[in-house]
Amino acid sequence: MSGQAISSDGAETSRLIRDLIGQRGYDICRPHYLTYPEAHAFSDSFTAEDFQTALVRSNTAKRPLSLHVQTPFCRTSGIAGTGPQVQLTDTRMLDAYVSRLDREMVLSARHLDHHQGVRRLHWGGAGATSFSLDQMSDLINRLDVRFGLTESRERDYAIEVNPREANVLTLRHLQALGFNRLILDIQDLDPAAQHTINRILPRAKVELLVDEAHRLHLDALTMELRIGLPFQTPDNLAGTLEQVIAMAPARVRVIPPPPRPQFILKALRHRGPGLSATDTVQTLMITSLERLVEAGYVHIGQGYFARPEDSLTLARDQGRLTMDLQGYAIVGSGVQLGLGVAAISRVDDVYARNALFPSGYERALDAGRLATACGRRLSFDERLRRDAIEGLVCDGTLDLKRLGDTFSVDGEAYLAASASWLEALERDGLVARQGQQLVVTAAGRMLLGDIIRAFSADPRRTRGSGY
Repeated sequence: MSGQAISSDGAETSRLIRDLIGQRGYDICRPHYLTYPEAHAFSDSFTAEDFQTALVRSNTAKRPLSLHVQTPFCRTSGIAGTGPQVQLTDTRMLDAYVSRLDREMVLSARHLDHHQGVRRLHWGGAGATSFSLDQMSDLINRLDVRFGLTESRERDYAIEVNPREANVLTLRHLQALGFNRLILDIQDLDPAAQHTINRILPRAKVELLVDEAHRLHLDALTMELRIGLPFQTPDNLAGTLEQVIAMAPARVRVIPPPPRPQFILKALRHRGPGLSATDTVQTLMITSLERLVEAGYVHIGQGYFARPEDSLTLARDQGRLTMDLQGYAIVGSGVQLGLGVAAISRVDDVYARNALFPSGYERALDAGRLATACGRRLSFDERLRRDAIEGLVCDGTLDLKRLGDTFSVDGEAYLAASASWLEALERDGLVARQGQQLVVTAAGRMLLGDIIRAFSADPRRTRGSGY
């Protein structure tokens, strides 16, 4: 089937995807793209001094600064987290963490020319809203002093909110601190699934927060759902989706299971009758596509859905969509500095990741050095492939001539080893070829992980990003 023959209609797309998964071995649940190469390819021979050199070198380009603050603490542990989680037993742990974050800010800021201010801020991790209002203010004040936050209407300041730990006063305080985008980590609204992951969240609590967010004009609201939880079936997931759709968030993100075998085994023990574990998750992902598209959402890619009038959809349609370490963005990222346990930074051709656990993070900062535990400086080949992949993920196109001109090579010849993979993708309707351009189809947006594989240096070994 030609890629040009694929309609953006959700029903037709989902039928094609079901056929490709069942007959051709495609996988709708590949982890979403974050870095190339993936984080598991970072090397511990990359040091804090290497990262400092990259920060200094980045100043010549005078590009804007983006900050990502990672907090690993959570009041109640569950099985559905994607990164390191630390049980919060005493709120004083957060005061100590903010002090060390400030130490990391000082050590990083001394190497940066940050007069342009911070255009993009993302506060995420297991427990951003585990902080008290005063502790939130303290952290934001320190970020402002060290890097210079902005009140520009063009800023994108987002925070991940655990609805169980937030109330209307929390949202009002976050708005006062400058946040203009909220990410509600819903996971699932089905009581059986919530009970199994130890995460009880009444719908009424979510509706209260959504109504307050709309009242505060925090309109770019994202609701995140997780696929592959215990007791999830296509029927009860459809029920959760209907409840989410009724609340009318601007964006919905559907997240596949993390690539951890123990999570998969535990979560899928209660799969539907007659379905294998893999079939269950694939079916759940397709159910999400069908329901959200039927409700009028536009599938952006990588599990992101947005209203047609939302800025994310408009940016995609206008070719302004970008990608950073937190996913899709409409504000150019420039230098991406990660702060906190397990935070990843991206500075030009360098990735750096902090220590994965608080003990290592604390030891490094207490010794007066950055907490860099591993990283990677990209080769020429890796930079070219990253550029190709991000063009497909963001724009849905890859212009081989432009790619070649950017890197002073023959783009088509350089990627000749991917030709057989691309032919298969075109034959199966995931990409369409238009001269020197490759265009991702509607079905291809649901299977971006398989398309990305074609551009890996070794497609057979690509596993996807993640911790």
